[in-house]
Amino acid sequence: MKISRVIAKDLFSWAYLNILFDTDSTYSIVGENGSGKSSMFEIITWVLFKKSSKKNVKGDFGKTNGWGRIELFNGENTICITRKTDKPTEIVLGIEPYTEVIEQEQLDNIIGCNYNTFMASSFISQKRISAFVNEKTDTGKAKIFAEMLGIGILDKARTKISSLKNDREMEYEKAKTKADLLSEQRETCLLKFEDNAPEQYKDNIMKLKEKYKRLKDRGDELQKEYDGKMNLFNEWEVFEKQSRNMKFIKEDKIKRENEIKELESKLSAFKLDDEKIKKVKDNIDKIKELVLSNNHQIKFQSDAISNLKKILNLGGTCPTCGSVIGEKHKKKIKSEMIEFREIVQTYCDKNKELGEKSLKYKSYDQRINDYESLSKQIQIKKGSLTLNKEIEKIELIAPSLPKPDITVFRDKLNENTETIFSYREKVNERIKNYKDFKGAEKLLEQANKSVKILERDYYISKWLFDNIPMIKLMYIDNNKERLETLINKYLSNINMPFMVKIDTQKEMKSTKEIRDEFSFKIIHTEKNCNVDKEDISGGQEVLLLLATQFAINDLINPQLKFEAYDEILSSLDESNIGNVVDMLKNRGINKQVFVISHKPEISNSFQMSLKINMKGSNSYVSS
Repeated sequence: MKISRVIAKDLFSWAYLNILFDTDSTYSIVGENGSGKSSMFEIITWVLFKKSSKKNVKGDFGKTNGWGRIELFNGENTICITRKTDKPTEIVLGIEPYTEVIEQEQLDNIIGCNYNTFMASSFISQKRISAFVNEKTDTGKAKIFAEMLGIGILDKARTKISSLKNDREMEYEKAKTKADLLSEQRETCLLKFEDNAPEQYKDNIMKLKEKYKRLKDRGDELQKEYDGKMNLFNEWEVFEKQSRNMKFIKEDKIKRENEIKELESKLSAFKLDDEKIKKVKDNIDKIKELVLSNNHQIKFQSDAISNLKKILNLGGTCPTCGSVIGEKHKKKIKSEMIEFREIVQTYCDKNKELGEKSLKYKSYDQRINDYESLSKQIQIKKGSLTLNKEIEKIELIAPSLPKPDITVFRDKLNENTETIFSYREKVNERIKNYKDFKGAEKLLEQANKSVKILERDYYISKWLFDNIPMIKLMYIDNNKERLETLINKYLSNINMPFMVKIDTQKEMKSTKEIRDEFSFKIIHTEKNCNVDKEDISGGQEVLLLLATQFAINDLINPQLKFEAYDEILSSLDESNIGNVVDMLKNRGINKQVFVISHKPEISNSFQMSLKINMKGSNSYVSS
């Protein structure tokens, strides 16, 4: 299966690419550095595997509508594969309208290789050659050799597995520590079971619960009995209190009756009747009215005297006739003043007489007040006597049962309550202990499950880490004889006086960790001795590596008969370039070979030649 056509739009440096390839020809792809030669093959790897050394396939044009198509010819039919940048995971097989979407695994089966195999067998770069030629250690050469074989992914996987193994080991140890702590916690809980097994302890809890229930039922009975006795006790308390009240009422009644008799005898001593009381009160009211009238006259006459005094003292005109006040008038005014004083004296004398009468009647009035006060007291006491008579009619009935000693029943109830509380505390404590044990047991069970899972994951990752070198070395060891034969055949075809010997060692350390040992020996066929790197020229090393790569490609032998050699002629002199070109042309008999170079002079050395140029930021094929 070979590539017959490559079409691309807005991918990498190609705005548009559409080129047909002769599947039976070898091609030289020439152009300046950065012109887009390698990008043509980046398009192939991206369309086939969605892999590229470019970071952003959506491109250098800032567009998301890029797409690429590869047409493969298997000798009879053409297979068309398309991938777009807006749906990079979608692989379209065929051409409209006869298309179907397939998975990457299906495409790998169609072309007979995955990305790692393709890059190992189909894309050979100067970088790989330089790395192998300049590597001084066998370990380093082994790593590059593994990549050439397409098993370099194992070294990358081992690096990742190493980190994964360490993480899983930490998680496993952490889970074990947690499980150990939970196991100790479970044992601590068991210590509280008093040498009983968990199920026996559970039975003890049930027995305690039953006893607690019996005590509680007995407590309820005691409470009912106590409540009944308390009700009877309260009835007796009420009865006794009422009896004491009745006794007090009777004693109070006798006392009040005696007081009434005493008050009535005092009242009769006054010898007053209602008519006499009324007459005395009327006389007192009359005296009050006369005193009030006399006081009014005294004030009136006193005011007149005061006015006359003002006239005498101030002089001026007479307030009656308006004439000037003279001696005659003054004499007349003085005479009037004397008359007024005599009138005032008369009224004062009358008040004096009335005052004497008032004192006499006041004593009567006080007796009347005392009389009325006694009458009210007698009425009040008689009223209370009436109330006492009504109360005495109430019949007191003692409770039918004797008064109980409530202290005995209260002590029984308190004793039962304390016992119930004690058992409840025991039950609750044991339930808590059992729940703590079950909780610890459940957590321990979960932790042990987690430990088993993490232990499995850890030992799987450890096994992989320990055995990947073995797997890689086994692969090389199983194929080393064929590889040696093929490499030495290609070296013989170009008349190089060298042969290759590949050795693998699987040494076990004391820790049973496998060491990755690999030896790639070069032997001089004429001198029959090992050849040091210093004894081989740069051109010979490139030829040696190409012979190795050819052998590896033959060993892998993917269905895609396609090989691209990127700038492998850069460090060669003219004579070695000729040898390499001859090797590649012979290689093109069974393979579709592309040689990428910035040396335009090699264009005529191959059947077909393409020149790649750059205009602005876009690549294009000029011829």
